[in-house]
Amino acid sequence: MRTLPSNCSDDAIRSLVLEWWELIASGKYKEAFEMFAYDDVDDIVWTPQTLEEGIATGCCMSPPRGVPQSLRGDDAPSYEIDVDRVHSFGLDPERYCGMVHFEPLPMEPYVGELTARFHIMKVGRDQITLEFHDAHVM
Repeated sequence: MRTLPSNCSDDAIRSLVLEWWELIASGKYKEAFEMFAYDDVDDIVWTPQTLEEGIATGCCMSPPRGVPQSLRGDDAPSYEIDVDRVHSFGLDPERYCGMVHFEPLPMEPYVGELTARFHIMKVGRDQITLEFHDAHVM
C-alpha cells in the first residue's frame, strides 16, 4: 500500500491517483490494486479482477462497457481530480480526512461521466493513503 505524508500537497495526492490510473490503462490491475486500500461496498469485494470489472462497468458489474484510456500524450482527454480535505462526507474523522473525486475517467467507448471516488485514510500519526470506494456513472 502506497502512503504519503499527511501534510503532503493536494498535487501529490493527484499524482498518486494518476499513477494508479495509468496502471489501470495499461491493464496492470494487480499493481494498481496493491497501491491502495479498498472499501468493500454493495456486495463487491475488491480484488484485481473486480477492480477491472468495476472500472469497465461503473461498478454495476454488468457486461463491460468501456476500456480505460491513458491520460498521457498531447491528445489526452481532459479530467479533474478534486481533493477535498475540508469535508468529512460522514466518514469517521479518527480514520479519514477527506475524499478524492476523479472524473471523468477516460474510457473508450464513452460511457457517460464515469467517476472514481477515494477516501483519504489516515495511516498512523503522520501518513495517509487512499481507499478506493467506487466507480460510478454520474
